[in-house]
Amino acid sequence: MADIKKLPQELINQIAAGEVIERPASVVKELIDNSIDAGADIIKIRINKGGLELIEVSDNGIGISSDMLGLAFEAHSTSKIDSLEDLNNLLTMGFRGEALSTIVAIADVTAISKHSEELAYKIAFEGITPTGIEPAARDVGTTVMVKNLFGKIPARRKYLRSAETEYRKVMQIILPYLIIYPNVAFNIEKDGRTIYNLPKIQGVTSRTLHPGRFREVVRADFAEEMVDIFYEGEGMKIGGLVAHPKFHQSKVNHIYTFVNGRPVSERGLVKSVIQGFDRFIPHGDKVPLVLMVEIKPDLVDVNVHPRKEEVRFINPYRVYSAVEQAVASALSQQIKSEYSSNISYDGVAHEDNAYSRLRSIVSSSQGDGYSSSGTAVLDFSRQNRSVDESIRFSENLLRDQSESLPVFDSENGEVKLGEILNVAQFFKKYIFVQFESELWVVDQHAAAERITFEKLLSNYNQSGSGGATLDVQNLLVPEHIQLEETELIFMKENTYFLESLGFSVEVDNTGLKVTAVPVEFHEADLTKLIKEVVDLGEYEEGEMLFDLNKQRENVLATIACHNSIRTNQKLHYSEGRSLVEQLMKCDNPYSCPHGRPIVWRISLTELDKNFDRTY
Repeated sequence: MADIKKLPQELINQIAAGEVIERPASVVKELIDNSIDAGADIIKIRINKGGLELIEVSDNGIGISSDMLGLAFEAHSTSKIDSLEDLNNLLTMGFRGEALSTIVAIADVTAISKHSEELAYKIAFEGITPTGIEPAARDVGTTVMVKNLFGKIPARRKYLRSAETEYRKVMQIILPYLIIYPNVAFNIEKDGRTIYNLPKIQGVTSRTLHPGRFREVVRADFAEEMVDIFYEGEGMKIGGLVAHPKFHQSKVNHIYTFVNGRPVSERGLVKSVIQGFDRFIPHGDKVPLVLMVEIKPDLVDVNVHPRKEEVRFINPYRVYSAVEQAVASALSQQIKSEYSSNISYDGVAHEDNAYSRLRSIVSSSQGDGYSSSGTAVLDFSRQNRSVDESIRFSENLLRDQSESLPVFDSENGEVKLGEILNVAQFFKKYIFVQFESELWVVDQHAAAERITFEKLLSNYNQSGSGGATLDVQNLLVPEHIQLEETELIFMKENTYFLESLGFSVEVDNTGLKVTAVPVEFHEADLTKLIKEVVDLGEYEEGEMLFDLNKQRENVLATIACHNSIRTNQKLHYSEGRSLVEQLMKCDNPYSCPHGRPIVWRISLTELDKNFDRTY
């Protein structure tokens, strides 16, 4: 048996850093927590090279006295708790006393602090050993500078990603603090450029959700139409803002959850909010949200995660039920008010803007005519009119045709010649195509998506080999799309992807300028398209992986959807026939890029059987 020996303290701290300090974002979180606990109302954050080169957090908090400055960086030193029982009533952000000691074990650290009437003092470290404490110059507060993160542990540093990726993760940590502490002025600087300069809002307290600050931080359209939620009872208060149902998407960036002012990742809370939207958005979709839960400290455990990113409720069902109830109630009142405000005394709904918005919410939330269960949704107020219009339209289209085009054999997949005899549109949603012994029902939107998707994919593949010839239309007036900071960085890294499809784009300090588009997209909603492309990605432990190459087909499917024929779009005969002909030329004419079926094929034999026909 090998000899047993006690590890040196510096190695112990470096091992502990693996749990407490995962990446630059972890350092930023710990330092901000300390600044907030110190009562700071001005916090300045500098990030160079994604935090790999420099992280500096400066505040105007109470500071650290000279006799305590060295102790603050020793392992398990904290001013937050004295006994295990204190954890049951903990309301501070930091508390374990692990962060500063682990940071000095894996980086070059210098701190300057001034407490009350004392002089300011500076401390620096070689490893975990301070080189001494000496007088310095600064106002009351503390500045901590962290350089060369993981430079002492090359094996850990090589697993970090690029500087821009690490910076995005830093911003994902910072944004919740900007939102929940409107009483604090924040200045965020990246590589010498100011990203956020948010003044403190007077008359508000910490752990407050201020709509103005929220809009300034997220810089997105949905922030202008948020729904307030509130609940109080059973030892807790629940508040927050949820986006209007019309902003639902399958994947959403802006989801923020707080428990007693602490930004946490709590899937149960997010799920409860989405369940509150159950009658308003498609199953599986989400909306941007900010949720705040204030609960008695003894009813929640904040000590379940090394980086204090998760919590555990003593009675989670009670919390989740209250959240769902608060959201459902707020949404019901919002939708009711939007509707009732446009009903006259004679009980007739008027088609003004608000009522149109309500109808669009119902339409869009049902996923182009489908409920969350996948069954057809009938709009009874318009059903008879839609059927009549479709029948009259179809009567003009039902005529014999004798043109030939390839048809796929339903049994062995081989191509054979067939004749399209009739083409008609029904319900402004489906195209009926008659062949000699078979009827096809084609979902017009799914078909158009497939056609556009394969064209985009072909353009993308050919552009890499220099063989693509793209039809591009210059915009008379370039369109500027405002993006938030993390979105800007994403687009800077991935403009080549859009350009390979025929888009001409330029990224500036506030957003993306589109100067040219593929001809098929000249009428597309470019802002919505770009926003949805940015939101695409894979979630891994709540984080978004921005890798367009990895997500290539998902991105192309999203772009294709924006330029495709929609449900409720009336088609002329030539348009319907052209759509079917183009579909037949696709590599996969049977399903849309999202996996939904395009064609329902019914043989004449099947039809006859349903009518008991034998002739």
